[in-house]
Amino acid sequence: MEFARRAGCDVKQVRRAIERGTLTRGKDDRLDASQLAKTWRRANRRTQSKDTPQLSQDNATGEETAASVDEALRLFEQQAAAVTERVLKGASYSDALRIKENYLALLRQLEYSIKAGAVIDLAAAEQTVFDLFRGVRDAWLNWPARVAPLIAADLDYEDVDRLGSVLAAHVQTQLAGLGEPQYTFERGEG
Repeated sequence: MEFARRAGCDVKQVRRAIERGTLTRGKDDRLDASQLAKTWRRANRRTQSKDTPQLSQDNATGEETAASVDEALRLFEQQAAAVTERVLKGASYSDALRIKENYLALLRQLEYSIKAGAVIDLAAAEQTVFDLFRGVRDAWLNWPARVAPLIAADLDYEDVDRLGSVLAAHVQTQLAGLGEPQYTFERGEG
C-alpha cells in the first residue's frame, strides 16, 4: 500500500504489475522503492493527461477563448518538439505514443470548435470580406447612373449625361482614394 501511495496510483495497479512481472518483490516480500522510477505502469488517459497541457473552459458549453486555444497550441508545439527530439535520440515508444495522442486530441478539439461555430475557415472569411467590399464598390459605381436623373430633375438641370459623368468621376476618385480593402485575420483576435 505504501508503494502505491508513493507511486500515486491504486493498490490494484501495483498488484497487477506484480502479476505481470514488471514489479518484483524483494527477499523480504516487499517492493523496493527504486522501482518507483521504473516505467512499470501502463499508460492510460489519466496518466497521459498529467503531462498534457489542459485547455481552460470559459463556460459550461466548452467553448474556449482564442487566447487559451493559442496557448494550448503553443504548449503542445513545445512539448512535441521536445518529445520528437527525445524520440529521435532513442527515447521510449511511450513518448511517441503520448505525443500522437496529444495531437489527436488537438485535432478532435479543432473539429469540435469548427462544428460548434467557434472557429471559422480563414479562406472562407477572406472570401466573404472580399465579396462584401466588392458589393459595396459595385453599388457605388452604379449610384451615379441611378441618381443623376433624379438630381437633374430636382435642380431643373437639362444635361443629365454630363451630371452623370461628373458624379461618376467623383465616385471613382473617392473609391480610388479608399484603395483595396485592408483586412488582417490574425490568430487570437476576435
